[in-house]
Amino acid sequence: MARSLRRILWIVPTLVVVSGLLFWFISPRTSAAGGEVRPGAEPAPLFFQPSPRSVRERAEGAVHRLAAGADADGRAAAELVRLGGAALPHVLPLFDTLGPEARSRVALALAPVGRRMGTRSDELDDPSGAVVFWMRFWQDRAIDFRPQIVKRAVRRLAAGTSAGRREDVLVLDTYALPELIAGLEPLASAADVPRAARLTDALAHVSGVPWRVHPQATVEQAARISRDWQRWWRENRTDFDTLDGVDRVFAMLTQTQYGRWAESVVYGKLGTLQSGEPVLVVAKQRAPLTLWLVTVAWLGCLLSGIGIGLWSSVQAVTDRLLATAALALAATPLSWLAIEAAPASASGRALTGGLVMALVGGLLVARYQAAASRRELPSEHVQLRRAFGATPLRAIALSFRNASAVVVSLAGRELPTVLSATIVVEHALGLPGLGTVTLVAVAGGDVAWLMAFGLACATLGALLQVLSDAMLGLVHPAVARAFLEREVRS
Repeated sequence: MARSLRRILWIVPTLVVVSGLLFWFISPRTSAAGGEVRPGAEPAPLFFQPSPRSVRERAEGAVHRLAAGADADGRAAAELVRLGGAALPHVLPLFDTLGPEARSRVALALAPVGRRMGTRSDELDDPSGAVVFWMRFWQDRAIDFRPQIVKRAVRRLAAGTSAGRREDVLVLDTYALPELIAGLEPLASAADVPRAARLTDALAHVSGVPWRVHPQATVEQAARISRDWQRWWRENRTDFDTLDGVDRVFAMLTQTQYGRWAESVVYGKLGTLQSGEPVLVVAKQRAPLTLWLVTVAWLGCLLSGIGIGLWSSVQAVTDRLLATAALALAATPLSWLAIEAAPASASGRALTGGLVMALVGGLLVARYQAAASRRELPSEHVQLRRAFGATPLRAIALSFRNASAVVVSLAGRELPTVLSATIVVEHALGLPGLGTVTLVAVAGGDVAWLMAFGLACATLGALLQVLSDAMLGLVHPAVARAFLEREVRS
């Protein structure tokens, strides 16, 4: 028992390693491994970001390019507009360090931000007037760009709508993004929908992402849009945050494709499919059928395989028939067998699919059991019982304990085969299990689903292997003693 518990505890670090290898294998083959990539932006590294960039570095870099007149393609100006209010605490204090022409170029680049904030001043498009406007703006509004001020403004907007409350948030622009995102939760009832509508309207205005909750939307519709915003924020948060101290070290891991996936697992219900549905929700809907099929197929193939194998070990005719049937079924497409045997009803198709997999797997397992039993039947203790009149069935029972080691060892290793067969059968019969979603994810490169499915299979396989070894130790105490001696030596 202690050995089994230690092995179960080791599953966690093993899964971390497996997840990294699986992500490395999947991500180069997809275009969405690291989430959305902005046009013109470099994709995030897979596992480690040596130089994480915060809003300060991004904003100062854009200012320096504009000041040097090196923004012929307009990317630096576009970056300032995208960062918006979050960049102002880092951009506007630099005005005093810039020359007149450089200051004018930066001020003009910020004109779209000013209009997004609700400013209607003609000064925004005049080189000298824009500089005066932004310097005056920072003198008057610098106190508003404080976390507590922002939190209070967003709470007032969440509590009720009015032109003044909305303007107080919009003038902060993207600086208010963290509080706006945090204010979306919880969404538990229809009473929360108007609050989500007000906040998503402000989010869409300052970010340019057109995801708005309608005031008359259902809770499910509002929750889906809220999840989209949460996912967007996980992918773009560090662009609007100031990274200091531990946050910068943490960003070295989170500003990566793997880090963004891990965050989506922790905070986003195992991530989100390309269709926008949470992985956990889809899995809850479809997993029961797949687990039922896997259980029927796995237990069925083991139990039927043991029974058929034991009987064929003492019946030569049965053994030859078993070998012929196993060879024929191995050469026959499993999906064709399931389709030919399946009835019209959905429940009947599911039952038939499970029984077909159990039969095919059972005949293959029976070959292992028969071979092990034939090696055990000539042993002295079995022959002695036969000499005293034991029947063939009694001889089989006497040999079962020692002959069962092979099948018990296979119990944990059969899961990948059974899962593969289940996916094929589900797709062939049109069953609403995990199989169809998995095949679509493979074709479309849906990293969130493939990672969740792969890790779930690895976890289940590891647990079954631990169970298989524990059963082997119970059936054969000598094996358990060998395990114990090996651990003592190590």
